[in-house]
Amino acid sequence: MKVGRNERNKIIRNIILVAIVVYFLVLLITQQSILDRNIGEYEKVLKKTEQIELENEKLKAELEDADTDEYLEKLIRERLGYVKSDETVFVER
Repeated sequence: MKVGRNERNKIIRNIILVAIVVYFLVLLITQQSILDRNIGEYEKVLKKTEQIELENEKLKAELEDADTDEYLEKLIRERLGYVKSDETVFVER
């Protein structure tokens, strides 16, 4: 069975077309997986940034209160364990 020149050209053209389509499908799938991974990393970084911003706001508020007598008293009680002379201390075991 002889295949004419035109038919052979059509077959070659179709094979090339299928190869190009397959190439772009593989490229699309690969790019999608990379994009999904990057989106996941972005969301992690965004969440960490929000946590750091909240911590920063707490520290700013604490810094503003640092000059008050109440804050200093609180720090002395918590960190050094001091109590007032008229207070009773309970120790848990």
